Amino acid sequence: MLDRLRRDAMGDDEEDEDELGAVFDDADVVQAAAAEDDLLFGLTPAQRLVLSVFLFLDVTVVGCMLLLALGRINI
Repeated sequence: MLDRLRRDAMGDDEEDEDELGAVFDDADVVQAAAAEDDLLFGLTPAQRLVLSVFLFLDVTVVGCMLLLALGRINI
């Protein structure tokens, strides 16, 4: 971090332009790889299945707790 500040103060802009170009090149490569893998939110289909099952269980548990709290169902 301090090295970058020193370079900026000294006026060495050539390295910054090289780093910026490298960042954009890396981003293009990552986007192309993600498109090829067909990942949604960076998750594999098995991970999405597990996540959706946990989300379903969370909603059902919270719903049952709400029904119990409101007195709509009794145990």
